[in-house]
Amino acid sequence: MQNDDQYFKKLSLMGKIKYYFSDNWKITIGIIFAVVIGVFLLKEVIGNKNYNSYCLVFNDSLNNDLFEQISNGFPKYLNDENYLINISNYDFIYLEEYGIMWPEEDKIDHVLMGIVPGLADIIISDYETIHWAIYKEYIQPIDLILPAELLEKLKPYFVHLNGILYGLNISDTEVYKRHSGNYKNAVILIPYVANQPDMYINFIRYIFGME
Repeated sequence: MQNDDQYFKKLSLMGKIKYYFSDNWKITIGIIFAVVIGVFLLKEVIGNKNYNSYCLVFNDSLNNDLFEQISNGFPKYLNDENYLINISNYDFIYLEEYGIMWPEEDKIDHVLMGIVPGLADIIISDYETIHWAIYKEYIQPIDLILPAELLEKLKPYFVHLNGILYGLNISDTEVYKRHSGNYKNAVILIPYVANQPDMYINFIRYIFGME
């Protein structure tokens, strides 16, 4: 009676494959699964870019034209081709009974967290959404953090709510008006978590075309 080794040697290629899988299918599936997971994790590691700054766009869904303009234009303005800015959009819904814009409930925590690990450095928003950002104490008055000389130049663009200077109207800037999406009245806001003064000052200068 021939042993297993002799039997295996006499099999055709397809027969050997079938024979192998009949006894080792669990191990093989495990190996394939491990390889797939490994490839996925490798892609995640390779694709995980180290961004220099983070920009949130409130309620301008899938405005890829604007996102591309900022992603390419801001590094050029800085004369740094290696500079990477992450741009993420969060959609809001209109609550008719209150007459305000509000994020969907399952996204509120995500919005408040900003972008992990860098959090948010700058925000572009429509006017209606500013009320939510103020209510949540997510943004800070810009006259408390921007240099006086810059504020003086930007006076025509001030956006006040409840007597407090919260933002700058960028609707008529060359950068924004050619790439506007769902809304025309856009405003720049600065979140409380912003911790890169050079970034948001340079970003504002970039948007307004300042040298």
